[in-house]
Amino acid sequence: MIVGITRDPLFGPAVVCGIGGVFVEVLRDVALRVPPLDRTEALAMIAELRGSALLRGARGRPAADVGALADTLVRVAALADAQRERLLALDINPLVVLEEGRGVVAVDWLIELDPEA
Repeated sequence: MIVGITRDPLFGPAVVCGIGGVFVEVLRDVALRVPPLDRTEALAMIAELRGSALLRGARGRPAADVGALADTLVRVAALADAQRERLLALDINPLVVLEEGRGVVAVDWLIELDPEA
């Protein structure tokens, strides 16, 4: 998965969630919300992804820890809201979503801060 924050000139920080790796670029399968974000809204973001079936378990694969992914989105949104003046961008890609009950692992990330804020 990819989880991140982008900064919209009109709305400010926005949280992004999508199927990560090359799929985010090729399929453009992403959901976007403006913080603050609660768990219900985070789950809705995940559900609206075309690739969400992969997280529920497809072709005999176990279901992924969607709850942990939702919790990550809520926390990233809180960070975006708290650091709205300093945080220009955050990109966690890939965020590996483990089997249900096992959490998530951030493999790579990039944070961009405004040096003048």
